[in-house]
Amino acid sequence: MSLVASTCRFCLLVASGGMISAAALGCGGSASTDFPPTLSDSGSDVQTDGTAGSGGTAGSAGAGGTGGAAGTGGTGGAAGDAAVDGPGGTGGIGPDANEAAAPCSSDNDCIGHPEGPHCNTAQGVCAACVTADHCALGMICESGTCQPGCTPQHGCPGAQTCCAGKCADTSSDMSHCGTCGNACSYPNGNIACSAGTCVVGGCLPGFEDCDKAISNGCEVIAPDAGAACACTPAEVTGCYEGPPGTQNVGICVGGTKTCAASGVAWGPCNGQVLPQLDSCLNTTDDNCDGVFNNGGPGAPGCACSPVGSMKCDAYGLYVCGGNGAWGPPQSCGSKLCSATLGCVTCLPGTGQCVGNVAHRCAPDGSSYIDEACDPLLGSACVAGACTGPCTWSALGKSNVGCEFYPTVTANSEMMTLSSWHFAAAVSNPGTTAATITVTQGATTIATVTVPAGGAQVINLPWTTLQAPTGTMLLADGAYRLRSTQPVTVFQYNPYEYGTSSSAPYTVDSSMLLPVNAWGTTYAVASRPQWIQGTYKFAGFYAVVASTDGTLVTLQPSATGASVQAGGGVPASGAATVALNRGGVLQVLGTVDTPSDLTGTMVTASRPVQVIGGHNCTDVPATTGYCDHLEESMIPLPALGKDYFVGANSLPSMAKKGVLTRIIAVEGATNIVYDPPNGAWPSMVPQTGAFGEIDATTSYRITADKRVLVAQYMKGSAATTDAIGDPSMTIAVPVGQYRTSHVFHAGTGWPSLFVDIVAPTGSPVTLDAAAVGGFAPIGSSGYAMATVLLAAGGAHRVSSSAEVMVTVYGMGGQSESFWHPGGMDLDPL
Repeated sequence: MSLVASTCRFCLLVASGGMISAAALGCGGSASTDFPPTLSDSGSDVQTDGTAGSGGTAGSAGAGGTGGAAGTGGTGGAAGDAAVDGPGGTGGIGPDANEAAAPCSSDNDCIGHPEGPHCNTAQGVCAACVTADHCALGMICESGTCQPGCTPQHGCPGAQTCCAGKCADTSSDMSHCGTCGNACSYPNGNIACSAGTCVVGGCLPGFEDCDKAISNGCEVIAPDAGAACACTPAEVTGCYEGPPGTQNVGICVGGTKTCAASGVAWGPCNGQVLPQLDSCLNTTDDNCDGVFNNGGPGAPGCACSPVGSMKCDAYGLYVCGGNGAWGPPQSCGSKLCSATLGCVTCLPGTGQCVGNVAHRCAPDGSSYIDEACDPLLGSACVAGACTGPCTWSALGKSNVGCEFYPTVTANSEMMTLSSWHFAAAVSNPGTTAATITVTQGATTIATVTVPAGGAQVINLPWTTLQAPTGTMLLADGAYRLRSTQPVTVFQYNPYEYGTSSSAPYTVDSSMLLPVNAWGTTYAVASRPQWIQGTYKFAGFYAVVASTDGTLVTLQPSATGASVQAGGGVPASGAATVALNRGGVLQVLGTVDTPSDLTGTMVTASRPVQVIGGHNCTDVPATTGYCDHLEESMIPLPALGKDYFVGANSLPSMAKKGVLTRIIAVEGATNIVYDPPNGAWPSMVPQTGAFGEIDATTSYRITADKRVLVAQYMKGSAATTDAIGDPSMTIAVPVGQYRTSHVFHAGTGWPSLFVDIVAPTGSPVTLDAAAVGGFAPIGSSGYAMATVLLAAGGAHRVSSSAEVMVTVYGMGGQSESFWHPGGMDLDPL
């Protein structure tokens, strides 16, 4: 083997071991010192075709020798085989060539070595460095050469800092500003690292930094016009959100607000007090308008109803306005404030006693009036007011009272006047005996005692009102009946029932209303004039006053505009007449011309009593026989829209027909019935007009306005029983029914009846005995029962429900009476 061949094999062996280039060993090949050899673009030394390899360049001089000459290029391999360099040319063998190619074992072996002065003993090669210590500061040893970098043990030159293996100037490095890893970031803005601090250089156009936090940069998109930032975070300033001009007025004061951390908005205004709806419960200016306590809709204590109602406090009078709130206080000046009357001279209910005279405030608060506390009414003056069981406040409004005015009315056909008596039947429903005193003017007529639960009939002299010659005004024409305890009073005209050989023939009764239940407006119920041969009788109404100087105004109905003139009343029936206490104005219709006083309106300046009726008439006009009619009228405010009526019973308990008049008092009035009946009037066209029904059944009347309902018993000739004769009563509105009725029935009558209307199923007793036999009235939910009384006198009907009672008696001598058993008289 030649030396060249031996050398080349060595070179290939060494080169294939990847330790050093062949050229460096003096073998043919590239003069390049790159190690390891550069691969093809594909990462492999495999070529795609078999072109001939390039001739090897002259090898570099080996350590201590001269490089050999370039070798001749080798022959290309077959297509697809890897092309390899041709064997290097035979290089010249320089001096010490073998020594230069030998592996190193220490730095001494690398002195002057072109790869470096340090021996990588692990690889046996010389290199520029083996450890970082062989490199300058800021450089580290990588693959035998010094590259930029640092380690904790081999740092950086000067003021630089080793950050993540690289040297950085923390005074200006954007990734390591001030300290390693502190990167300067400012989204949507400009930033730089200066003197180790990230310095914001402003926001890019269209952005703003409101929260002043560098981490999120310019975080707010600015509007096209104006600023996006409202304030500086944590900034505090004064605030007030009330209407202009209200701060520091009344309760209103400002507060403070703090800028939100985002800088885009202020926080809430804390501590401010804003205007409120002015309270009517305090004395502060809650709505900050400079005026305290002037209220407002919905303000505390200001809501009120109904409109026009009033209240008082130390600041004056308040009136409920149309907005549902109390208005501002109104000073009453020297007057007093009343929650019901407004500013008044005195407060009703206050006063003082002067002996047995109460010097008390008038009901309207306009002045003081003197009232004698009447011992005959069980009254005495205490603390400026009359006291006792008969005060009006104790009595309320019903047919139970302490002061009544029995009044004789026209009944001129009554036979043998001296045999029959006008009488007042007094019943005492209480537990204390009542002392009754009857006077006429200054004359005492009777004084009697009615025991608790008992009754007393008081006969009274007839007056000229019994057989009038025309309309008349009779001073002291009425009797004044006073009781020390609450009682009921029924008057009979006359009281007695006669036999075939002796009978009054014309009888009726009335339930009297006590003075405490009187009113100032009434409608009249009567019948047309009645003529039979030489007999001519007129309808009437009688007005009674309890106070001197009472002015009574008469407004005739369309059928009542013809009266017998007298007593200050012209033939037209329209007049105003003055009455004193106990005075009676009895107006009679004409008999020679048509006249029906029904529907006539009576008004008065002070409360009055009105009794309507007829001297003597047939009911109906062609059915015998003529009889006296009378009944107390109900004040208009106590009339209702809902009534139950029924027919009278005969001793056989068969029904006797009854005429019922429905009288309009508030203009045109619509009416419905239960059970329905299309033949009955469905409308009454005007005030004072009436519709009339003839029926033998019970039914309900419902109107859309108040009405007065009068009932008339038919004459004895209406049935084959030939019993009973015309009588009149007033139907009781459903709203005036009572749970207890103490009533009177005339004594000595052969047939006495009580009709009771009650809610279906309600228990009812008569004199403590259960009442049965109730028959339903249509679909109303009410029922009627008729009870035949065993005797006259006082009786009591009781129920847990509110019920109606009517009482009537019939005699075989064409006689009868009919009146309600009782009623409340409250405004409906």
